This record gives sequence, structure tokens and C-alpha cells, in this order.
Amino acid sequence: MNKAVFFDIDGTLMNQRMEIREDTLEAIRALREKGIKTAIATGRAGIEFETFRRQFGRQIEGLFDLYVYANGGIAVYQGREILRKPLPPEEVDGMVQICTREGIVHGVFDDHTVRMNVENFPGYERFFSGNLAATPHVCDPQYHKSHDIFAGFMVCGWDKAPLFQGFDHCVPVQGILPGGALGWHLDFWRKDVSKAWAIAQCMEPLGTDLAHTYTFGDGYNDVEMLELAGTGVAMGNAEDGVKAHADFVTAHIDEGGIAYGLRHLGLL
Repeated sequence: MNKAVFFDIDGTLMNQRMEIREDTLEAIRALREKGIKTAIATGRAGIEFETFRRQFGRQIEGLFDLYVYANGGIAVYQGREILRKPLPPEEVDGMVQICTREGIVHGVFDDHTVRMNVENFPGYERFFSGNLAATPHVCDPQYHKSHDIFAGFMVCGWDKAPLFQGFDHCVPVQGILPGGALGWHLDFWRKDVSKAWAIAQCMEPLGTDLAHTYTFGDGYNDVEMLELAGTGVAMGNAEDGVKAHADFVTAHIDEGGIAYGLRHLGLL
């Protein structure tokens, strides 16, 4: 039975300075040399994930068998898409109609870009920074009608969340800014899809099972996958509420937490 290790990106593989430690890269290479499957599981939308891949290029080339992104909506194994679970088109349209009726600035993410209903808005520069800084934010209010949509956002506060309740699959959540800080906006995702759900669907291609699976994460959207795996590892920089769901808490990301955790678990 193969073993498989899943890594979150922000706060797990990559620190706040947008760096990946060399000992982290060396540790993952060593896993692969031992025949252990390696994977990324991130909540990043497609365009944000592609930004990560472009940023690190050759550093991460060939390091991972599997990519899970769009918060579990897409999984790509050895270059082949094996999982695709977009939001129901009619529910996305329903969310957009509410935004239009209420005059709320909004946008949607497909598997490779983001489209909005306006060209600009107050806070635009702050919102489209970090992972999205180089994104062409084309205004196309009808984009969702002809593309698979995996997530969206509404530029409004949590007080507007009740407007978006009642859908079978779409759910509004507190928005996250690039870098992990809570934002002043709302996001919407598919409520029956998560990183943990996608990981469970990928056991067969990886030739493993959950008992032989390890997950590393630091955020609240990692809690489910920490609990799901045979061994869930929280980074030392994670909040206590995340650490409480892990089987083991490793060192801080800036103190070699990935390499230390893998050695502690006997994987290296």
C-alpha cells in the first residue's frame, strides 16, 4: 500500500514572505525517492494556484503527483484532471441575481481566471493584491453563464450573508484576503465540496487509503483534512483551534516545520 502526504500551500509550504524553505523542498524530494506519493491540497482558486506554480517554477517541478485546488473542486493527477465539481449553474446565477438586485459588487472564479461585474470598486487595489496581483480583471457580468464556476465573492459585510442563504449547494462564508487574513467581503463555495472531500476521492489513483495518508495544514479550512487522514499534522504557526484537531503539531513553518514533522513521523 502506497503512502501519500498532502500539503496545504499558504502557511504550510509557503510562508508569509512567499518563500518555500530549501529544507522543505529537500524533504519532499526525499519522500519521492522513497516512493511516497506527494500532493498539494489548497483552497486557492485556479488563478491563484497558477500564480503559485509560476512563482516557484522549477523549484517545484516534478515534486507532486497530485494537485487539489479550488477548495477541492478540481484534482489533477500526473497532469490529468480526475475530479471536477463546479457549482450548479442555476445556483451561481441565483447568487449573481441577488448581488445585482442589491447593488453588490461581485465576481466569479472558474478554473483559470476571475471575472467581475464592474471594472473597479473602492478597495480594488487592496483586494487584488498578493496571489491575484497579476490577474487581468475583465468585467464580464455574464461570464458565469458559459463557464464552470468553482467559487465567487461579494464585496459586502457579513450582515448581508442572510441574503444568500437557502441554496442547496452554494454557501456564503467569511471572505479571506491573500495571505489568510479575514476580509471585508464574503466568498461563496459549494457546501458539499472541500479539500477533505476531494482527498477522499483521490485514494484510488494514488494507490492508497486514508489510513496511509498524511495531511499538513495550518488554517481552519484544513481542519477537515487533518481529521480525515490517518495522521493529521498542524503547523506550529497554526492557531490553537486548528492544532486541537491534529494528531501531531510540528514546528513553525519558519523553523523547518515540514522537514521536522516528516522526520518525526518516520517518513524520512
